[in-house]
Amino acid sequence: MNALEFSTVIEHGQITLPDEYKSLENTLVRIIILSEKEFLKTNPKEKLKNAFKDLKNIKSFHKIDNAIDWQKKVRDEWK
Repeated sequence: MNALEFSTVIEHGQITLPDEYKSLENTLVRIIILSEKEFLKTNPKEKLKNAFKDLKNIKSFHKIDNAIDWQKKVRDEWK
């Protein structure tokens, strides 16, 4: 078994191989990920808190001025 090393960013769950390793396409490989981020040491409660913090930044409902009127409008669409 041969080993190679390179750095990359995981984007949308995908790792892009550098051009010099394109010959490995369609080859069975074993992947070991070493990350600077301490994702494995985070306990489930901490992960949940972080997920809620991330949701807060999404601001899905920031355009809603009046929540009651918005709910009525959404429910009217079901009729």
